[in-house]
Amino acid sequence: MTVFRRACVLAVLAVMFGSGAAAAQTVIVMNAPPGATVELALNAQTVATATTDAMGDATLKASGGQPGDTDARLFVEVCGDVRRVRLQAPAVPLPAQGACTRQDVGSLFSVQAITTFVVDLGASTPLVRVRQGPAPATWLVRTAPGAPLPERLWEVPGPALVLSGGGGLLNGLKLIEPQCGDVAGCTMGRFKPVYAGGATVWLTRHIGVQGSYARSTDIVAEGSGTGFRFTSATRLEMLNVAAAIGVPVKVARLYGIGGMTRHRATTTASETVDAAGTQAFGQKTEGWGLLYGGGLEVWATSRVGFYAEVTRARLKGPDVNGGEAQLDIPAPVGVIGLRISVLR
Repeated sequence: MTVFRRACVLAVLAVMFGSGAAAAQTVIVMNAPPGATVELALNAQTVATATTDAMGDATLKASGGQPGDTDARLFVEVCGDVRRVRLQAPAVPLPAQGACTRQDVGSLFSVQAITTFVVDLGASTPLVRVRQGPAPATWLVRTAPGAPLPERLWEVPGPALVLSGGGGLLNGLKLIEPQCGDVAGCTMGRFKPVYAGGATVWLTRHIGVQGSYARSTDIVAEGSGTGFRFTSATRLEMLNVAAAIGVPVKVARLYGIGGMTRHRATTTASETVDAAGTQAFGQKTEGWGLLYGGGLEVWATSRVGFYAEVTRARLKGPDVNGGEAQLDIPAPVGVIGLRISVLR
């Protein structure tokens, strides 16, 4: 488990921070005066200039003079018709203020090549949002001048480590049919409760790797005939490993999965023959088979979401005790449950 957690952390960090070398710090200014000049300064150097549109918005991208990965304080300066956003390393002295007014937003930010700041100048105190990557579309929703940005600012997580847990139903008809054989009037359980849990590492909001475990309750078959009667119970366990492809839409993500499943099916049976007494026997099969399916997740908050997922696994494998049993059947499973983003 320790190795798995380390791999998750490294994968997420690599996607979040390892691909931004060719990018540039981006500052999006909102609710400044229309037609005003806005500047982005890194320490003492002005690295971008733009003019606000009719809504008072402008986007600046740093060109040259990028400090690389560093910590910086953010200041907003007003110099007549000019609005300046200044990112200043703590160890570098601030330039003289001169005739400008200067406001410190009061935070120390991690500035990287992929960092995006959204700075709303409509209030008396600037409102600042920061993200290591592109700004979510919800951050750029127009508000009345000086009004705070919308509170619902989350999207589907990615990059992220997401844990899942839930329950549902297994269609175990194909699994239990051989226990009845040709006995007329044999009763079989078909849909049985199944409990599932797992984890998904979303390397991006579109691509992920999923591991999960599911276990059913006993699937029972009972039958009788002239001079005999029997009962059997089969329990199924599945360990799934799959790739996930997602299509995010705001706070929802539709996704498909494909990979492999390793099953373990354990059957215990008891048969009573009036002329010979009662006999008990059992079998256990294991093996790998293909897995595919899909689902939908909806995130109620930035950390908590709900999901529904349907998979179809191929259960293939021999009796591990050397018996004649051999499985090669489908096992459809439907699960609904809860998801929690623990690392993003």
